[in-house]
Amino acid sequence: MKRNTILAAALVAGCAHQPPIVKHEVVRVPVEVRVPLDPVLTADTLADPPPAPACTRKGQPAYCNGQVAAMLDDARLALGLCNADKRALRSKP
Repeated sequence: MKRNTILAAALVAGCAHQPPIVKHEVVRVPVEVRVPLDPVLTADTLADPPPAPACTRKGQPAYCNGQVAAMLDDARLALGLCNADKRALRSKP
């Protein structure tokens, strides 16, 4: 009886010292990568010029008709460039 108890204790003790079973597997995790935008796409495209020195209204600087027409043309061009920039941003992955 004593012999069986010692044998059972030895078997149980032997089981306790076995290393745990470990399963290794590769897990792929998606990672978001941020890519800086091209500075050309974020640059300002239009700035209002000051009124021409030759044009005044009631003694105050004012825009001449020709200057207003040029500003409208510049604004249309800037709008076209902005739309092109937005298209370029949408096409980037």
